[in-house]
Amino acid sequence: MSVNQIEKKIKKLQERIDNAYIDKLDGVISEDFWKSNSKTWQEEKDYLIIKLEAFQTTDKEYFENASLILELAKQAHGLFLKQNSEKKRRLLNLMCSNFLYKDGKLVIELNNPFQLILEANKQQSGEIINITRDTADKTVSLDKKWLPG
Repeated sequence: MSVNQIEKKIKKLQERIDNAYIDKLDGVISEDFWKSNSKTWQEEKDYLIIKLEAFQTTDKEYFENASLILELAKQAHGLFLKQNSEKKRRLLNLMCSNFLYKDGKLVIELNNPFQLILEANKQQSGEIINITRDTADKTVSLDKKWLPG
């Protein structure tokens, strides 16, 4: 369920609660019917509010983490040169998955999202790349100009 769907459902439930309360006041529905249904609707609304807050927190954390990853990618070379051997190894383990020495060349496989950043940098134009998050059915657009060498 997307954020928009959750927000619409919360609004719909609040409208039901409000309309049922008016019907109770006007004597259209009984007190017992009002209590039973309004309690059910309120519980469902409360659950959806918690779910919505979780989505919003996750989105905020996602963008904060993405910003940190981009900053790390931007400064990786300088950080690597300044660190001792242990910290260099930790940085390489974070960013890379495999190191192979093949035909006289070192071949490095990057972990995602660093591989995506590298691919974006290989392209010369400032077009938009789309990266899709699997968890929230959202597309995040990054301007490749934000992804320096």
